[in-house]
Amino acid sequence: MAIEAGAFLIDVRTPSEYAEGFIPGATNIDLRTLADNTSLIPTDTQVIVYCKSGWPAALSESILQVLGFSNVKAFPGSYAAWTAAGEPVATP
Repeated sequence: MAIEAGAFLIDVRTPSEYAEGFIPGATNIDLRTLADNTSLIPTDTQVIVYCKSGWPAALSESILQVLGFSNVKAFPGSYAAWTAAGEPVATP
């Protein structure tokens, strides 16, 4: 599974889920606080959001688009697909 080089990767899971492991390079911004933390998200690069299973990432994509982020997409399959494929996982 590949993530676009140079993309800003956002893990929208809870901080406790993030602490158990995340896709290397991801920044944790909990879905519940996403709209309040847009200042942490660059506007000049591809933004990719992921969650545990899929629907929270799709919701995050929609929220960010409503807030003016045009270059955002949800990562297909999210974290579950990433780990199932045996891809590397980081921990804090």
